[in-house]
Amino acid sequence: VNELYVDDPDKDSGGKIEVNLNISLPNLHCELVGLDIQDEMGRHEVGHIDNSMKIPLNNGDGCRFEGHFSINKVPGNFHVSTHSATAQPQNPDMTHIIHKLSFGDKLQVQNVHGAFNALEGADKLSSNPLASHDYILKIVPTVYEDMSGKQRYSYQYTVANKVSSSLCWEKEELKLLRAGLAVATGAGAY
Repeated sequence: VNELYVDDPDKDSGGKIEVNLNISLPNLHCELVGLDIQDEMGRHEVGHIDNSMKIPLNNGDGCRFEGHFSINKVPGNFHVSTHSATAQPQNPDMTHIIHKLSFGDKLQVQNVHGAFNALEGADKLSSNPLASHDYILKIVPTVYEDMSGKQRYSYQYTVANKVSSSLCWEKEELKLLRAGLAVATGAGAY
């Protein structure tokens, strides 16, 4: 059964969406990788570390970042970048593979189709190492109710990708807009 809600179907969420992120940056040291979160409600958190883990790859030359965090159900963004590093690298290599980007409860049921992890397998290893990758998402809530009446709240999303070359920015701007991976989120029908 499909239903359309005008307001938020998950009244107990506290206005938050849980995010699961798992990404590999094979050419960027873990000490340079950070997660920044900001939104229209005034949240601006640089170097978010709660419920996150950095796993060295390629003898320490790369990093796998795994994080579980919450965002507000308002327009905003989160991005994996070098912003929180104590020293900024001269030429950060932002090539990456996204293993997982999902929102809300994980649905482990058969025959439920949708875009719950639309960026799974996104491979940007052959892209310009100095490019900034922006993924613009539109997130919509999805409620799964099983035969016993138990409800799980997940989110599907659509994605558009924009790649900007850091080489076109002036040197002073490059310090502020250092290469990164940004995900801009837009609320669906809440």
